[in-house]
Amino acid sequence: MNDLSFLFTEGVLPGIALAMDAVCVSVADGLSRPDMGSKRMFSIALVFGGFQFAMPLAGRLIAMFMTQIFSSLTKYMPWVSAAVFVYLAFQMFREHFSKEEETAVENLFLQGIATSIDALAAGFSLYNLNFGNSLLCSVIIGAVTFILCLIAVFSSSRLGSFVSRYSRLFGGLIFIFLAVKQVL
Repeated sequence: MNDLSFLFTEGVLPGIALAMDAVCVSVADGLSRPDMGSKRMFSIALVFGGFQFAMPLAGRLIAMFMTQIFSSLTKYMPWVSAAVFVYLAFQMFREHFSKEEETAVENLFLQGIATSIDALAAGFSLYNLNFGNSLLCSVIIGAVTFILCLIAVFSSSRLGSFVSRYSRLFGGLIFIFLAVKQVL
C-alpha cells in the first residue's frame, strides 16, 4: 500500500466516519446559538478535533497494556455515550423551556467525550501500526473532525438565526437521536 493510499484509508476515511457524531452535535450547538461568535465556533471545533485526536491514541495505549481487561468493557461503551447524550439533551430541553444560561464549558467537555468514545475503540485498530503511523492517523482524524465541525457549527449557527425560536428543542432532539443510535 503506498503512502497516499495509507493516509486516505487509515486517516481520512476513519476521520470522516468518526467525525459524524461530532458534526451532528456541532449542528445542534450552532442551531441552539444563532448569535454564536467565531471564537466559540472555533472552540467547539477545537474541542471535538482534540478529543478525536487524543482518543485513538488512548485506545491504542489501552490496547497495548490492557487488551483482555478492556475488551470485556467494550460492550458498555455505547451505553456510557448514550447516557451522556441523554444528559445533554435534557440540558438543552431545560434551557429551551427555562431560558437559563447554559454551562457552556461543562457541556462542551461532555460533548467532546461523548462524541469521541467510538474513536477510543477505533484506536484499538492502531495497535498494529508503529507509533509514528498511529500518531499520524490520529492527527489526520483530529484535523478532519476539526474542519468538518467548524463548517457544521458555522453553517448551522447562520441557519439557526432563522429557526432560533425552537433551536434548543431541535438540538435536544438531535442528542436523543444520537443516544438511541449509540445503543442500537
